[in-house]
Amino acid sequence: MAKDGRSIQFKYERTYTIRNPKFKLFQNVQYLDPDRLSKGSHTIELGKFEGCDCGCAVTARIRNGLIKGFDYPKCEHATKIPPKLAKKLQAARKELSKGRPRWKDIPVQDLTRSASSRSGIIVVVTTDGECYEVCIDPGTGLQTCWICCPGWCIGPSDPHIAIF
Repeated sequence: MAKDGRSIQFKYERTYTIRNPKFKLFQNVQYLDPDRLSKGSHTIELGKFEGCDCGCAVTARIRNGLIKGFDYPKCEHATKIPPKLAKKLQAARKELSKGRPRWKDIPVQDLTRSASSRSGIIVVVTTDGECYEVCIDPGTGLQTCWICCPGWCIGPSDPHIAIF
């Protein structure tokens, strides 16, 4: 497995490149009420990965004013990953996320405090190791890419064709 710091490459019938996905935070997140979110348990939509056109919004689990984790709901048109490829992708994902700091709960105020605080959350979502972007270059220089989260992938057109 080749690693350049920001991506991992491996071969499984073709060359795959694994990297952190790009994440776009919804603009309305800055207008959330942190005082209301500081009490009780809540789930809010944060944004979505670029290239994920199916409306698969990433949600945050909030309890007592702290973001406790993220959920990546399976998109309606998601493709199940074949077991052999899933094993290779899992190994590449682990390699990509090696050396990253362990999860720390995030104060919900960071969503509304400033643009730099929100950009910090974007970094956490894209580097938490759960979801990643997979790309194949068939040798033409043009890559076909899709987003994979635990157990499923969604692509720009038909990820089935790209995976198999």
